[in-house]
Amino acid sequence: MREKAGFRKKILLPVTLAGIAAALIFTAVFLSTRQAAPDVNPIQGVNDGRSRVFVTGEGYSLNYEQEQEYIKEKQQKEKQIEQEIKQKPEQKKFSQAKATKAPQNQAVTNRKDAEPNDLEKPAGNNGKDTETESEQQPDTESPDEPEQPGGSKDEGSGDEENPGDEGGGTNTDEDGDDQTSKIPVITCNLKDGKEISGDEVTVTVKVQDYKKNYLSSFYVDVLVNGNKVTSSGTTNHVITYRCQELKDGSNEIVIKARDQEGNTAEKRYTVIADADAEKKKGGTVTFTMHANQLGLGTLVHKTAEFYVGESMADVINRECEAAGYQVVSGKSPAQGFYISRIKKKGITDGWSISQEKLDQLGITDTSDLVYQKDSLGEKDFYKDSGWLYSVNGEYLDGMSAVTVYDGDEIVFFFSLDYH
Repeated sequence: MREKAGFRKKILLPVTLAGIAAALIFTAVFLSTRQAAPDVNPIQGVNDGRSRVFVTGEGYSLNYEQEQEYIKEKQQKEKQIEQEIKQKPEQKKFSQAKATKAPQNQAVTNRKDAEPNDLEKPAGNNGKDTETESEQQPDTESPDEPEQPGGSKDEGSGDEENPGDEGGGTNTDEDGDDQTSKIPVITCNLKDGKEISGDEVTVTVKVQDYKKNYLSSFYVDVLVNGNKVTSSGTTNHVITYRCQELKDGSNEIVIKARDQEGNTAEKRYTVIADADAEKKKGGTVTFTMHANQLGLGTLVHKTAEFYVGESMADVINRECEAAGYQVVSGKSPAQGFYISRIKKKGITDGWSISQEKLDQLGITDTSDLVYQKDSLGEKDFYKDSGWLYSVNGEYLDGMSAVTVYDGDEIVFFFSLDYH
């Protein structure tokens, strides 16, 4: 046993020494290899023109031509950025000037300032409004002719020249100067802090988008103390609202507009109403009512007073009733009002149609004509008959949307052919 143990010791020692020697030799060889590395080009043999400019992470690089192109492109972008920084203040100044520039034209709050092409045409049957809130179409209206500036009257006073409140209002979108320049322009007859006698006020609104298209009432909302008001109609791009039942004291009127692209504007006014006060008189008009085409002549002719802000519907309806005629109408004077029939005992007695008119209408036998006794209205005597009206010689559509002014000459008449 002792001999075996001695033998093991003799073998273990040389093996250990041999292992240590091998480790030293391996270390020396490794170190000699690492020292030679700096003298070796690792890219040699791969691409002599290869660059060390990295683009998108380690291991990706450009050749010399690509590198020069990259540097040139980078320099161009830097110059472009510098130019944009220099131009930005000028562009901002230009956009602000464009956004705050007020249009030259005034609001048409008086038919005397309206466009002749829109006004000189017969009214529709019974003088119905051509556009009310229930008949709105989601379209914009393009201007036919430039409007004549000035001459509008303040519908809140009846006797003052008023250019109206004009401007883009407050934009609810905050997307910078480009957005500001695109907000709709709202023109209104109101003035902030206006005092009202009575509990009613007439509001006229005209709105244009940044393309100069007029917006219909479909794109406009008017709220009085938070309650939406239905438009009375539109005449020559001017939308009329009859705001009734104002509360005594302060009332808030908000006008909101939006165009087809979603650009919005808003204007707010405060009006002070003395609800119990007597309405302010606006002046006088000449009112004539006739049925000449039936040979009945003039039925009413008088000078009549009216109140500030009243419409043709208010005056014609009141004067007909004052003369003893019963008025059969559609809708209220505030919205879409039209007169379909007038009733009074003996109103059609003695009627006679001229031969010239009969020939014009193609009527050969008057015994076939149909009408209601003690009444005169739509489709009496002829299929296209009805009541129409004119103001200062102009035939207008709708009564509710047309405001009365001092000195107006109103003619309400029966026509056998409203065309």
